[in-house]
Amino acid sequence: MRRLLREYFPRYGADTKTLERVLGFVEFRSYNPFAYSTAELNVIENRVIEELNQGFVYFHDVHIPMLASNGISRYVGLLYNQILWLKSRGIAVLRSSATISMVVSRVNRSSADVTLVAGEGKEEPLLSIWRRFGRPVAVRLSEVRRCLEETLNYIKQR
Repeated sequence: MRRLLREYFPRYGADTKTLERVLGFVEFRSYNPFAYSTAELNVIENRVIEELNQGFVYFHDVHIPMLASNGISRYVGLLYNQILWLKSRGIAVLRSSATISMVVSRVNRSSADVTLVAGEGKEEPLLSIWRRFGRPVAVRLSEVRRCLEETLNYIKQR
């Protein structure tokens, strides 16, 4: 993930100093979901979250631990408990997943407050965004890029 940020941020106007500043606020942890049971991995994640005591957590490729789990119902139970625990602590959560099966996609979408799905537009890629039980809004990828550029420019000026 750190490598991806180093690769992509300069495309949006981030110089080395700005990138290092952003990375200074980020803690990267990675765990092999095939090396732990679903419950063990959940405990590890929660301990790290408590240890770091931050207001935001990002889970990357959440479809992998879901597929590695020994039962979807066990995974879903732990997922909902974790999300409720994080919300009770005021921690914002971002979870990203590939769309590899309808079951995985439905679980992830049903547990999300906001869902983003990349899609094709006539002129450029679109991002469909919706809140739970809300209507989707289509946003051009160029608008998302512009927001990222503005955010990085703001960070640069600080």
